[in-house]
Amino acid sequence: INSLVFRPKQSYLGDTNGESTDGMYVVAIVPSTDRVDIVKLSECIAQSSVYTKWELAPSYLVKDLCGFPPGTVPPLGYANAPLKVIADTSLTILPIDQMIIGGGGNVDHNCL
Repeated sequence: INSLVFRPKQSYLGDTNGESTDGMYVVAIVPSTDRVDIVKLSECIAQSSVYTKWELAPSYLVKDLCGFPPGTVPPLGYANAPLKVIADTSLTILPIDQMIIGGGGNVDHNCL
């Protein structure tokens, strides 16, 4: 799986020096074979946020928020910020004998 960090789209927020105005960031957990549909993600988040447009957070921000560099972000357990987590529903219908592997916080490690 991939754990991808999103933030409100900066052009939508105006000049905020690259930071969300209310600390709202979202981690989308998706199968590594899939891509995130930004429109669907935005619709899902809009139910609990004033923001309607979202984008991937830049790498420096991912490390600051999660404590892990991009590509190693685990699906849960972030060091520096409370992040809203949204998981792709397809992950809930996997066969019971299929493992899910996510980032383990280091490029040499994974979480099972």
